[in-house]
Amino acid sequence: MRHGINREAMILQNSIYLVLHPNSPQERLLLRSDVTVHSLLLLGRAWKVLGRCLEIVPQFVRDAGYTLMARNRFRLAGKYEACPLPAAKDRGKFLGITDS
Repeated sequence: MRHGINREAMILQNSIYLVLHPNSPQERLLLRSDVTVHSLLLLGRAWKVLGRCLEIVPQFVRDAGYTLMARNRFRLAGKYEACPLPAAKDRGKFLGITDS
């Protein structure tokens, strides 16, 4: 059990987790909406602006919105048997995907 959360609890919470600075004294765990905000800030440009706006929103409100989206994600985005691959024109935007 790391960060006070065991693997089974992580799965049951149906959430996303991000470990910053793993195996260092600055290591910390982000979850739910904090991961979303951190990811948006890393993307830059308009996404960074959205991330900064979301930082202002109290965490309990952001987390409630995150939970609502998580519960309805299949209805909003669809459900696939397997993860779809990006179109050839977009493959360069993903790590580990190259044109063969």
